[in-house]
Amino acid sequence: TPDRLDTKHKNPLIKLRRIDGRLVIDFKNAFLGLIDDPENQRKVERHIIPVKLEGDEDFKNMIYKDFMRAEQVECEVLDMYKKEDPIVEGETYDPYGQLVEMVRTDVKYTFNIKTDDGRELSIPGKIVNA
Repeated sequence: TPDRLDTKHKNPLIKLRRIDGRLVIDFKNAFLGLIDDPENQRKVERHIIPVKLEGDEDFKNMIYKDFMRAEQVECEVLDMYKKEDPIVEGETYDPYGQLVEMVRTDVKYTFNIKTDDGRELSIPGKIVNA
């Protein structure tokens, strides 16, 4: 019989966006906003997304289409943490007709990753593969 193959364990890979040479470490919900159009000399509606880049303290707005077209970089996942937060939403009845609390559980993931240039970062799970 053939010898058993020793397969090397590989960590999973994720993709992060890189803008102007810096990784995106957080973003907020996109919204419809007005930006200046220098060609037509007026304001036009565009989808805008607040983005926080590596090394920045606060968010900066950028056009959503440019965000989606940004370069994607593969990073190796070193570790993943999960935090569950139970939140009481109200009250409801159980199958026996008794009044009980209705609980919703929010789950938040945090990833420790190794970037393509060898640095280690901790990022929220909502931006992974976005």
